[in-house]
Amino acid sequence: MRFTVRLNFVLDAEQVPYFTALDKGWYREQCLEPEFQAGTGSTNTVQLVGNGSADMGIADTVAILLGQGQGIPLQAFGVVYQHNPSAFLIRTESLTPDQQNAARLSPEFLYDKTYGAVIAGSPFIFYKAFVKQQNLDTSRIRQVNISPPGFTEMTTKQVDFIVTFFTVAPVLSGRDVPLKVFRLEDYGQKAYGLSYFSQRNWVDANGDTITKFLQVTKRSIEYTNDNPEEGVQFLCRYNPSVCADDRAFQTNVEEQKLQIPLYDNVIPGKPYFCADPATWRATAQLLVDAETIPALPDLDNSFTNRYIQGC
Repeated sequence: MRFTVRLNFVLDAEQVPYFTALDKGWYREQCLEPEFQAGTGSTNTVQLVGNGSADMGIADTVAILLGQGQGIPLQAFGVVYQHNPSAFLIRTESLTPDQQNAARLSPEFLYDKTYGAVIAGSPFIFYKAFVKQQNLDTSRIRQVNISPPGFTEMTTKQVDFIVTFFTVAPVLSGRDVPLKVFRLEDYGQKAYGLSYFSQRNWVDANGDTITKFLQVTKRSIEYTNDNPEEGVQFLCRYNPSVCADDRAFQTNVEEQKLQIPLYDNVIPGKPYFCADPATWRATAQLLVDAETIPALPDLDNSFTNRYIQGC
């Protein structure tokens, strides 16, 4: 079975399990021929799957829910990142000495800072929900709209912080940008990260393919969690820049290691990918909190667990 999978972003450490499974022939053993396509952001991935340009996709759950709220007939069938990966990545020198030494700061630490906002990206939704949940005065935070991923603006000190996946922190550290990382989940913002999804009719018609895809991918995630260096080496065959030099390789290995806890289910005893209805609803509520949508979308058919064994 041949099918296209639109990724949420470029070929980096997030994609290690897929290309490991490809090179080891694990998908082929199950008669699967997935073609993984590099993405340019979750919002774009949702649109391309929604218009049929790709069979299935991997995107931030909030982007999938937003697409559903806009009337695109999508359904998620597995949660990849069970935990909210969004975080504030803040240049250390923009903080006071006391703030630099603190393990946790009050949300007001954002005041008088310059925020590099990628307004088309899903982390911007998490940011808007966060400032509302924390009752912050956004007039005291200077917002500058930038292009993804925002690393150049951080490196050149044009902005003080960005909101993105905390797993990319090694990239900025590798560019000699000292950072403090504060995860939004630690401030009570519980939400799902990446999920697998497609149009509902494709999901209904390809249950066997989805079941096998999830089984193989789970196997590969477990393998690369135990063997991150080998996993990154597989990715290098598809994106040589990952291994441009030893520093680049080690940066991607560190990214890969940071992802490991994100796969563990938020509900003890539940398997990878299994979605919890309460957490799914909480994720959808973030869109309302961020004033991105006026009301919750129809959640009855928003996701399905029927292709996940033991869910």
